[in-house]
Amino acid sequence: MNKRYDIIGFGEILLGLNLSKNVNNVSNAAVIKNQVLGLELDVVAGVSALGLKSGFISCLPRHNIRGQVLDYLRASSIATDFVVLNKYEDAKLGLYFSKEKPFPGKNDIVYNRKEAALNQLDLNELPSTIYNNCKLFHTSGVNLSLSENIYNIGLELMRRFKQEGALVSFDVNFETNLWSEAEQKSALIKILPYVDILFISERILRRTLPQTAALKELIRDYSLSFEITTVVVVEQPRTKLKRSRLKQDPGFLIYQAQTDTFQPEPPNEGVQLSAEMNSREAYISGTLYNLLK
Repeated sequence: MNKRYDIIGFGEILLGLNLSKNVNNVSNAAVIKNQVLGLELDVVAGVSALGLKSGFISCLPRHNIRGQVLDYLRASSIATDFVVLNKYEDAKLGLYFSKEKPFPGKNDIVYNRKEAALNQLDLNELPSTIYNNCKLFHTSGVNLSLSENIYNIGLELMRRFKQEGALVSFDVNFETNLWSEAEQKSALIKILPYVDILFISERILRRTLPQTAALKELIRDYSLSFEITTVVVVEQPRTKLKRSRLKQDPGFLIYQAQTDTFQPEPPNEGVQLSAEMNSREAYISGTLYNLLK
């Protein structure tokens, strides 16, 4: 059966507000650049840019800013059929504030996600035909740790997509300020049985499956224990000078269980890094594209 979508992602859509490094406050709106972003959305946008059919599951408030978000998705060739408009008047669009610091400093970043529309998403608002029309479903640990409702919805989406034959891709990428180490481990034990393609750091890998084995042996054990066909370990970032700033590029090690082989870097040809796209999301896009094409 032909699938309408190569990839469908699930996550919060944020409006990013970036303040120039030459300004100390937000009083001058002319120096503020706004952009639509989100970890999961960036991955799907990267895959879409390479020519595959994509869609995205999210929830937006009904105010006029939703138009900018939907226009961005359409311009990125991402189907908006599964973006639900929230029925509650107090629902908000999540915000991401970034203040650029002069080189070599790191940008100041603040999130405002309280009462974000995604927290009130109801799966009954999604068409039932979505699940058997998709080759791959992707989400991340950052998204699932935002609230109990989002976590439960994410688990149910994984179950439904997998039941209909789709591959499930999961980027662990937990934030310590959202979930404790114990919460991360407990959540992963429930998530991993649904996962076919896993992106995870060596640090979290060793926390979840405590062993002193070499990394490659640990990856094999992880793949076997949870029946994961592809494990991508994101190693510590390699710092290099790029575009007059310090660029943090993560290293990757890909394991394919079917052939019992390792590949040191994902083939991410064609995924162009921009100021808006993190190198991690670009590499994940390239990896998923090569698994799908």
